[in-house]
Amino acid sequence: MMKYMPIRALVNFSMRAFTEEMLTDMINRLNEVKQPVELKK
Repeated sequence: MMKYMPIRALVNFSMRAFTEEMLTDMINRLNEVKQPVELKK
């Protein structure tokens, strides 16, 4: 379930455990990924 969860849903379920800095870092790391993960069929 968590594998396909949008970031906004993860933040909502975390009960404000994510700071703005943590979210920015997570988004930047995701944007740096060079090769997309192949979806398993």
